[in-house]
Amino acid sequence: MPKDSDDAGVGDNSGLEVDYGDLQTILDELAGKKKSVDEAVGSIRNRIGEIVKAETFHKGAFADIRKIDAMSDTGRADYLRTFEALFDVMMERKWRQKVRDLLDAAAEAGMD
Repeated sequence: MPKDSDDAGVGDNSGLEVDYGDLQTILDELAGKKKSVDEAVGSIRNRIGEIVKAETFHKGAFADIRKIDAMSDTGRADYLRTFEALFDVMMERKWRQKVRDLLDAAAEAGMD
């Protein structure tokens, strides 16, 4: 494929020789790998959907936990150091009461 050339500039393809057969072989190989990756991703998404439904998890919350779990130990420790403090203050000062209000309203609506 590429020839070594120290004087070839950006955009200069004069030293580039491409064999169609070699290129097509590479493209076919990559297409096969992409198909395998796409099938694996589809399988993972399907399994995640099953888990979310069976466990009644919120899809986004489960995705957040997966993202955190996939971090390196040091990255996770640093992330959680900040996240936990931010989450705790928002839950206590804002969200907890809003969730209670929504649950109370839902319960009252069900009693009518």
